[in-house]
Amino acid sequence: MLSEITQITGNGTYDGPHGLLYKFEYSFKDGAILTARHKTPNSPFKVGDVAEYEIKGTNDYGSWGKVQKPDTGNFNGQQSTQTTSVGSTSKDDAIMRQTAVKCAAHFYSQRSGTENDVIATAMRWYEWMKTGDFVAKTEPEEQPF
Repeated sequence: MLSEITQITGNGTYDGPHGLLYKFEYSFKDGAILTARHKTPNSPFKVGDVAEYEIKGTNDYGSWGKVQKPDTGNFNGQQSTQTTSVGSTSKDDAIMRQTAVKCAAHFYSQRSGTENDVIATAMRWYEWMKTGDFVAKTEPEEQPF
């Protein structure tokens, strides 16, 4: 889950197989409260930071789990599938769109063209990268004036 941290409280230490770890209790804006361990004596987060958390378990003493910075990949190391601002569901799609726009802008910087030409060309190139099918540019109809 992704939420804003509303409170951080130091909660002791834990001497485990990976060495001394520092425990922190995190409270989130969405109501979740959990304890997480870090290698540093100070939390890597501040109140007001948005963090990604995962509750691993719960007992009579509360919940525990992981807290990490957002956009660092999800907990099992796989690619995130969050929707980007352009409606894509893949990081690869976002990279292909960005590349197509950058290349189209460079292409038209050497020629005359409008913003609409850049976007139309970028869209054609993106579709070509996605599908392998190239759509030829259609010439606009001549304007009557």
